[in-house]
Amino acid sequence: MAAPAELESTPIHVSLQAEDAAFEFAPASSGGQALMIRRAAHGEVTVELARAALEQLVHTLAVEAAGQHGVEVKSTKMSLSARGPRAVSVTADVTAKMFIATATVTLSGDVDLDEQLNARISNLRFTGEGMVANLAGGFIRPQLAKLEGSSFPLMSFALGEISLRDVQLQAGDTLRLSAQFGS
Repeated sequence: MAAPAELESTPIHVSLQAEDAAFEFAPASSGGQALMIRRAAHGEVTVELARAALEQLVHTLAVEAAGQHGVEVKSTKMSLSARGPRAVSVTADVTAKMFIATATVTLSGDVDLDEQLNARISNLRFTGEGMVANLAGGFIRPQLAKLEGSSFPLMSFALGEISLRDVQLQAGDTLRLSAQFGS
């Protein structure tokens, strides 16, 4: 168990329970070595991320992106809701300020997960009113259009000969991903 591990300096909890498991070291993208599970008879992997930690990560990214356009992000509030066993809807309300004008904009979308832990993003939307929202929409909407329909792997570690099954995604105060593997 890694509690907490870090993903982009965001704490996550990773739990791996396996029987008859073999591990090895493999090259990591950072240039170092990463521990990899090569095989296991069966087991379960669980990854948990607190909504508050995810909210802080999104806030940090929004501050960096908006700052390049002279916009100051004041707050970010997120909500997560499950739409099925491997589907989550995400809504983020971001309050931003430019000069003396303040506005709250809403970003929302869906994330669907496949058995290989690839996340597909869809139904991305941006809404907001006022000068700050219009300015923000000018640089956010093209970025959302680029992301619409894209997929990316959630797991950055190799699972060797392991195939996952029964992948589940739960949302609430904690975003929890769990999967079974083996016989």
